[in-house]
This record gives sequence, structure tokens and C-alpha cells, in this order.
Amino acid sequence: MYQKNIWTLVIFISFLGQFCHAQTDSIPTELPNQIEEIIENFAIESEADSDFDFNGLTDVFQDLMKNPININTATYEELDFGVLSPFQIQNLLTHRKKNGNFIELYELQSVNDFDLKTIKTILPFFKIGNNDIIKRNLNAKILLENGNSELLTRWTRILQPQKGYQDIENGYLGDQNQYFLKYKWTSSNRIQAGLTAEKDRGEEFFSGSNKNGFDFYSAHLFLKDIHPNIKGIALGDFGVSFGQGLILRSGFARSKGSNVLNIKNTTKKLSPYSSVNEFAFFRGAGFDLDFKTMNLTGFVSTKQIDGNIIESDITDLGDTTLFISSFLASGFHRTESEIEDEKSTQQNSVGFSLGYKKNNFRINGNFIYDRFDQAFAPSSDLSNLYRFSGQEVYNSSLDYSYYFGNLHLFGEAALDANQNLAYSNGLLLGLGKYANASFLFRHFDQAFFSLNGQPFSETRRTNNETGLYSGISIKLFKNLRFDAYFDLWQHEWLRSRADAPSIGEEWLAKISYIFYKKGEIYLQYRSETKGISNQEFDTNFALVLPRKRESFRIHFAHKLNKQFEWRNRAEWSFNKNHENDNSYGFLIYQDLIWNVPNFPLKVKSRISYFETDDFDARIYTFENDVLNSFSIPPYFDQGSRFYIYLRYTGIRNISIEGRFANTFKDIEGGFGSGKELIEGKNKSDVKIQIQWKF
Repeated sequence: MYQKNIWTLVIFISFLGQFCHAQTDSIPTELPNQIEEIIENFAIESEADSDFDFNGLTDVFQDLMKNPININTATYEELDFGVLSPFQIQNLLTHRKKNGNFIELYELQSVNDFDLKTIKTILPFFKIGNNDIIKRNLNAKILLENGNSELLTRWTRILQPQKGYQDIENGYLGDQNQYFLKYKWTSSNRIQAGLTAEKDRGEEFFSGSNKNGFDFYSAHLFLKDIHPNIKGIALGDFGVSFGQGLILRSGFARSKGSNVLNIKNTTKKLSPYSSVNEFAFFRGAGFDLDFKTMNLTGFVSTKQIDGNIIESDITDLGDTTLFISSFLASGFHRTESEIEDEKSTQQNSVGFSLGYKKNNFRINGNFIYDRFDQAFAPSSDLSNLYRFSGQEVYNSSLDYSYYFGNLHLFGEAALDANQNLAYSNGLLLGLGKYANASFLFRHFDQAFFSLNGQPFSETRRTNNETGLYSGISIKLFKNLRFDAYFDLWQHEWLRSRADAPSIGEEWLAKISYIFYKKGEIYLQYRSETKGISNQEFDTNFALVLPRKRESFRIHFAHKLNKQFEWRNRAEWSFNKNHENDNSYGFLIYQDLIWNVPNFPLKVKSRISYFETDDFDARIYTFENDVLNSFSIPPYFDQGSRFYIYLRYTGIRNISIEGRFANTFKDIEGGFGSGKELIEGKNKSDVKIQIQWKF
């Protein structure tokens, strides 16, 4: 009954929008290949699985494709949306100032550092326009007449039975279906309102702990450029990012990858939130004000978050108190224990950033305060010796950026309530017309704690790390480029999987050749060595021994004509724990992308074969998926994988997508473990998604 009511309401709202005088948009094009590389590199560095939420990242690019940036009026902040390096942004602005407005987008070929791949990547996000003054005072009638609605629904299911759904007493309380619902209304690129809802696999739906339907709801209202001094106002759920992410970074952050110059986090401070990560967002109100030389961003937030609540004796008389032993960011509420931890503590937050800017120099002072209604007390493990405990978290920082000619400096220094220090400083250096270099030095004290931090680092945490990163990009010939980086770091205290201080290093080299409008071929080698605890030896403690992981990749993509494109990749992995413990892996795949002629259907398919000695030799690779959803599974053991993706746009304003994937493993033991265990040699999943614009 409840299911029928909510879907009736959704359909009613959708039909109601058809009677408004709405302007119809075409379905946006798919994301460029370089965005796929960014996401793939993030998954490799963070070892994220296919369930990682990339909605925040893709929303930025999808919105830009629907409302492209006017290349003739864009500011540095508008161009800094995650693809162009600071060098490329500054070169574009310098070229425009020197030569005047662009007449057409392909003039970007004359801008220094803009190669064919970069231009092809950014074309969907730019448009040519005059230096029109933005109209600030739009009345309600104009906003409504220019409004556009988008409704997206998605269903996902693993077809084989899993152990958690077969165990009636101790298994999952919900079914195997995963539902996603997203509604967004935008007008004149100035106002955005939306609702996002999700039910994960195993969670109850309109029953039990979720009698109101979905397990997670998120809503937002975001106003942009409504006054010359008001850059943004956020109500409901929103994201905030300060500096280089030492104390605050919402959503996607920079990571190591083949784009070796993109080591600086973007400058956008306030943004609407429409993802389904149930931890990394704020709920309340925020504002972003901008004046000629000053800017001020602030927010207040209160929300319930998941935490493991423990009851402990505090006196000899048997008195007890409650405290948080760990924060839970997975967002899963499938079992009685997970439901017991759901929204078990309240987090109140307030923060602001005050900045000064003049010419090529910017500096910001940042502050954030978090308070919980129960104290946080981690376990007494030795690895938690320097970890934060208490009820309040204070963080302050100072970030800066300065660019002059071929020199770009940026960085951030931060303190916590106990005066522990963290800092990160970067340098981008132009080495002439054909080469650029990047450097970043970081140091995070062992005891520094930042609840919301997400910096450029090895562990993606803000404590217990000192490191130096250096990268170089060389344009060898017109379409031939060489990119490489080297990163060296040390951990002065224990960390995950290392029971003693350790050191590590990583380097990557990539040489790529771009075929004009046709495709790309590249060779890439990556090597990482870090300390990992090994308990095979007869000692009272785990020895930390170096583990070396290497991979070599050959990738070739070629567009045969307007209808067909095919991509091939072969990758080898080598894992060396110590002298007698080596493992190897191999992956090969072929993609076929087909735009059916004279019919509104696009087909993407892949067949792959993989073989690895163990999980340590796993190989990650990006897979095409439905809009705003990504699959980046680790390939390991021995078997094959196949998927097919279909996208039909033959109905006006409606896009229907479907994806079926199957993995076959020629070994015993099944897939997964615990409640996620699938017995047998096949694991299949299916997705169906409908997007309606009106």
C-alpha cells in the first residue's frame, strides 16, 4: 500500500510538471574519457570498490554539460571545476586577455598546454558567448518559465542468492533490491532544488525500521548568483570545501594519477548535495559572499549520524555512561545491529572562511567546530594512541595561492584543538613551452585530527604522514606526451596493516599518443612499495616488511567511424611481499561501442579474461555503467567477465538505460564472504534506469 502511494505521488508530480511552461533540454552527452581515468585512478589509490558514491563528481560535470561555461567571461574559479590544471587555466585567461574573445572553441588549440585530448575533454563544458552582464534580479515568473525538471529512478539487483538473505534468524531484514530516486529542478542556472532517496540491498522498504519508504533521504535548495555579492546560498543538505582539504573537504578530492599536474584541489567552497553518502555532508544552511577583494563563506549544520555506542562503567558503584567507539560511514542498515547504530548520535557543526584576494594572490582563514552529544572514545589499541577522544573537535587553517607567469604556489597549514600541526604546500612550475612540473610536500602530525579532512596524501587521512610528491609532463611531439610522478612518504607511527613505523614510495610513467579525433594509445607502468605487517614468522609481534606492487598496462582506443568505437586493454600485475611470497595477475578486455545508425540506441559491451594468484595481485578497471553510476570492481582469481549496456532515447525527453553483467570464476569457494557469500561460479547483476526531463 505504501509503495503504491509513493510511486503514485512521484508520477503525479512528474505529470504536473508537463503543464508548466518549461523549456525542454536535450539529453546530455556522456562524460569524456578523461573523467573515466580520474575515477579509475581514485579507485586504485583508495582501493574503493564499485559501491563508492561518485554522484557528487558526476553531478558537477552533468550540470556543466547542461549549462556550459562561457569561455569569454569565465573567471579562474569557474574554470577550476576539476579537469584543467592551474597552468592551463592561467594560460587560457592570459591568452584571452592578450588576444581578445574566442570566436570558436577550437581556437583552444592555440592556447599553451592545451593538447587534443584536453580540448576534446572540455568541449562539452564550454560555450562561446559575449561579455554579457548577468541579470541579477530575476522575478519568480521568469524563474518558473525557465525551469527544468529531471526525474531519475534506478533499480539494481544481484541475481544469485546470497547467504544474508537465506538466513532467516541472523540474516538481512530486507530484500536484494536496491532502489535509487532522484528529482532535480533547475532554473536559469541560478536556482536548484532536489530530492534524493536510496534503499541499499538488504535494507527494509516501507516496513520495519523504514516505514516511511527509503532508508536515506536528502533534500536541498541552492541559490547561485542572485545578487552581485551573493555567490551562493544553501538550504537543506550541502557540501563545503576549504583550502586543500586539511580540515574540510566534501565530495571528491584529488588523488595520484596519470594527470600528474592536477594535485591542487578545486576552489569551490559551497555546493548543493545530491549524493547518497550518508556521512560526508552537512544539513542546515550556508552562504557564500563575494566582494571586490574579500569573500566570506559560512555554515551551520545539525544531523544524526551512525556510530557504535558503547556502555561503560565509570565508578565502582556501577554507574555507566555512553560513548562512541567508532563512526560508521557505510550507510548500511540491514541487520538488527546496524539498525541499532543508525542515527545514534547527533553532530552539530559550524564553520566559516574569510578570504582576501588581489590580482594573482589569494589567502583564506578557515575554521570549523564539531560537537557530538556523546563523547568519542576509540579502543585502547596501540594504533589509537594518538587518536582523538572527546566530545568536541576544533580545526583552523590558513590556505593560500599565488601565481606569477610560469610559477604557481599553493598550500594550507592547519591546527587542531591540541595544537597539533598539519600542512601541505605545492608548486607548479613551467619549464618552457613543452614541459611542466609539479611538487607537493606534506606533513601531518601523528596526533592531528580532522573529522572532515580529505587531503592529497597516500592514505587519504590527515595524520601520521610526511611525504614529497613530484611530477613532470613533457610534450615530446604534437600528439605524443610523457607523464610521470614519484611519491616518497613515511608514517612515524602505526597505521592500518602496519604495526610499526614504515616508509613507502610510488612512481608512475605513462607515454601516450593521441590520434586526431580518432583515439589514443598509451603504455603505463606503476610501482608502489610500502610496509605491511607479516605474521608468518615466529615472533611475538608482526614484522613490517616491504610489499611491492607493480602493474604494466597497454591501452588502445580507436573510433572507426561515427557508429563504431573499440577499446582494448592488457594489464599485468606483480605483487612481491617477500622473497618467497610472490603473486601475479593478468587482465585483458575488449570493448565495443556502437551507435546504432538511424535508431536512437547506443550499445556498450565488454568481454574480459583475468587470472591472478591471489587478491593482492588484483587489477582495477573502469566499466561503463548507467548515468551517475560507476562500476570499478577488482578483478582477481581466475575467470571471465561480460557486460552489456543499452541506452535508448527514442521517447521524447526520456532516456532508458539497462546493464547486465556476469562474472564467471573457474574456482571453488564462490564470491564474497559472510552474509555476502554467493555459492557457485557465477555472479550476475542487473540495473535498469529511467531518466525523464520535462
